[in-house]
Parts: sequence; structure tokens; C-alpha cells
Amino acid sequence: MEHEKYLLNKRVLVVDDMASIRMLVKVTLQQLGATDIEEDGNGSAAEKRLISRRYDLIICDWDMPGLTGIELLKRVRGSEKDKDTPFIMLTGMTDKEAVRDVIAAKVTDYIAKPFTPEILMNKISRIFSKQS
Repeated sequence: MEHEKYLLNKRVLVVDDMASIRMLVKVTLQQLGATDIEEDGNGSAAEKRLISRRYDLIICDWDMPGLTGIELLKRVRGSEKDKDTPFIMLTGMTDKEAVRDVIAAKVTDYIAKPFTPEILMNKISRIFSKQS
């Protein structure tokens, strides 16, 4: 099945403390045309990377040791350079309060774990089809 190449020439940052999730996300991103994919296993490393680089999309796990995904999201939204960067949160938390918190922090979209590549593709295509 051929997919729209929404991520062609886009720089993507994937942040998750589980290497298997990062790999699943990267393979899915490549199917959408991404070739410039960087990854980190925690929010602190991602935050350092964001100081010197801009990204067209950030996909981040919520529950990580150290700097959590929601803390990283709040810092991204508080940054003049990155405040409008699409940010997809991956989470195993589905209680209403957690969902409310991430929406209040201005997440672009979120995906409940476990998820399929098709779910991630649909979220990304929704974000980038609006931009084109």
C-alpha cells in the first residue's frame, strides 16, 4: 500500500525510553517519506537536542524517567522557536484527568498504547494534510 509522503523533507524527533517503540515509530515514519529522523531515549536528552535544532514533528512518550513527555511538551510550547511544532504524545495513560492534562498543555494529538502503525499514520496524515 502506497502512502502519502507527508514527511518528505521533514525533520522528526522520536522520544521514548523503549527502543522497540522508537523502532516501530521510525519504520512508520519512513513509510510516510521521512529520512531525517532523530531519536532519544529520554526527555532530558531531547530537550538538549531541541536547543540547537528545529523539528517539523515531535513524537514523544509520556511516561519516561527524568523529564516526562508532558514536561517536555510544556517546554516546547513555552519556546518561541518550537511553540507551533506538531507534538504527538504516546501514552499508556487513558484516564480522563491525564487526557485533560495533555490537552491543556496544547498537545497536537495523542495516541494510546498499544497502537498500530496505521493509527500513527492516520494521526500524522491528519496533521500534515491540514498544513498543505
